[in-house]
Amino acid sequence: LTTINKAIEHAKTHNLEYDLPKFYLHKSYVEARMGDRDASLNSLSVAYDEAKEKEFTYLLPTFLNNFGDHYMYEEDWEKARSHLLEALELAEEVEDVWMAQTIHFNLGFVDVHQGNTEAGLQEMIDAIQYYRDEDVKTEVEAMLGELAEAYEFAGQYQKQAETLKEQME
Repeated sequence: LTTINKAIEHAKTHNLEYDLPKFYLHKSYVEARMGDRDASLNSLSVAYDEAKEKEFTYLLPTFLNNFGDHYMYEEDWEKARSHLLEALELAEEVEDVWMAQTIHFNLGFVDVHQGNTEAGLQEMIDAIQYYRDEDVKTEVEAMLGELAEAYEFAGQYQKQAETLKEQME
């Protein structure tokens, strides 16, 4: 956290504001991993505002997806869905196919938690398949863990076990 704070201050004092949205996003990730969800949300808001002000439209889907992820963690499914739908619209507008798939995955997770289980699981599986086809193993591995969590929530324990086994391979 100290390092990213120094990077932010350095960017501000040396007129390198171009990097501020990404720096604040990174700060948000660090704060979330440290368990400080409020600080993380605040840093994410600053990142979003900086990107919007600088008209870095290509970054907005990522930030909105992260807002969605934050609200998913808080189990505020409607706020999550709202941010994710906005993120998806912008991702499609800027033709960010990879981010669109991540957003579809997250929307599927929200669906599962809101009782639209089969459609939600299918949306998650489709997004994972996209990353498999693109041979992005790190993304697939992380998504498999969340898919296993969704299977657990849905009471599909055999599929959960199979998914966890696949994740470890």
